[in-house]
Amino acid sequence: MTDSTGGAMPRKLYDAAVSAMHDGDHGAAQAILRDLFRDWQADPVAMPSALAADILTTLAVSQRESGDTGDALETFAQVPALFAHDADPDARRLAALADLLAARLTYEQGDPQSTHALLDGMTMRTMMEDSPSIRALFDEGMAQMRAIERTHDLPETTPAAPAETGPEPDAPPFKYEKVESLVEPRPHSWELGDFSLFITRGATQHSLPYGEIARLTLRFAPSWQKPRRYTAEVRTRSGATFGIDSCSFQGVGQFEDRSFNYALLVRGLALRLRDAATATPAQAAEIVGGVSPLRYAASVLIGGFVALVVLLTLFVGGPLIVLVKLALIVVAIPRLFRWLRHNRPRKGTFTELPPGTVPPLA
Repeated sequence: MTDSTGGAMPRKLYDAAVSAMHDGDHGAAQAILRDLFRDWQADPVAMPSALAADILTTLAVSQRESGDTGDALETFAQVPALFAHDADPDARRLAALADLLAARLTYEQGDPQSTHALLDGMTMRTMMEDSPSIRALFDEGMAQMRAIERTHDLPETTPAAPAETGPEPDAPPFKYEKVESLVEPRPHSWELGDFSLFITRGATQHSLPYGEIARLTLRFAPSWQKPRRYTAEVRTRSGATFGIDSCSFQGVGQFEDRSFNYALLVRGLALRLRDAATATPAQAAEIVGGVSPLRYAASVLIGGFVALVVLLTLFVGGPLIVLVKLALIVVAIPRLFRWLRHNRPRKGTFTELPPGTVPPLA
């Protein structure tokens, strides 16, 4: 989601639509988003262009998730048509993101040529951008285009790299930063280099060649203060582990959701692990989603037992006890089921990460 300010009522309605999407009610979400987009069309100054682009992109994502592939592709196409050359870089970022999402959906329909054309258009349009978030999308678009060219024997396209604004040849193309806590205020960062993952935490630095990474584990790991927290952990062939999550400390009890940049980091890391596996197939890294089978089974048993006890004894005890049990039913049990749904042990691939273990890019 965009960080644009302004349009308090549209923003509240947009948040309500996103909540409906998370609950699986795509009909209600799409109705709200369509109304908001029609309002922007009727009066473009009523809300920031980046919010309008966000609304349209989120509508397309909802259509995709509810199985309306044709409608989703049409809606994705509207975003760059309207916002690719907008003055707000956040709107242009969403236009590039919509192209990436449309390309992925088109590829899933078995059309690599059209996918390649979408990626080619997006990279040509964004190659002169100097915004780090747009440059990260450009890098991902180029990586996906090269993969399609290799897999389907398509002719390679080579957009000219900008002489002034592009990264230095040896500079990591993408960097994700976060602050862990009040007692650890120095940024914790992961940088994706050409051949290695660079990890900095406090005064400690590590350089992990992609070929030395044996496993990437992805999880949905919410807490009361971080309800949308996701985590990534890499394990090297020597057994060392390093982890990072999608939330950054801002103050006591306050954490910033950095899901968008975190998702770019994880997807970019998976693509680099894929490239390393192409060079040395015998040492291909494993992509794992969720928790271990033993922990998952224990969570199912314990969670089911607690839920059953609460339901069977709902009206046993005084009014305060009953209220506590009702709170468990309304708040805790739905969160438990959501955690179980996302953290079921399963494997993914370099291009198809385990569903629910990485925040959506929109």
